[in-house]
Amino acid sequence: MSKKAVKYSSRFFVLLAAANLDNPHLTNKDVKPDSSLVYTGFKISRKYGKSHERNLLRRRIKGILQNSLRKKYYPLGLIFIPRSGVKELEFNVLEEEMNKALIWCVRKLEL
Repeated sequence: MSKKAVKYSSRFFVLLAAANLDNPHLTNKDVKPDSSLVYTGFKISRKYGKSHERNLLRRRIKGILQNSLRKKYYPLGLIFIPRSGVKELEFNVLEEEMNKALIWCVRKLEL
């Protein structure tokens, strides 16, 4: 990851994003960009809930990122850290919040 990173904080989660400009796929013209340009990490502690609750959140976030990044591909490294209020969110509200966070991060990283 590059040294330039941004931190987006909301009531429900914290999203850390860094530009991944040293990815070899970006220099090779023959390779079409795909979702493998985005590296995602999750930091979900046991305080969040039992394993099936943590896994549900991981699956939701992965699905949101897949849908959001399907149209445009950005070389990003993301770390998702949930806060206590995210457990009660419905999927569509979480999706709106994540999309808002991704747009903000891409704009700040100037990608």
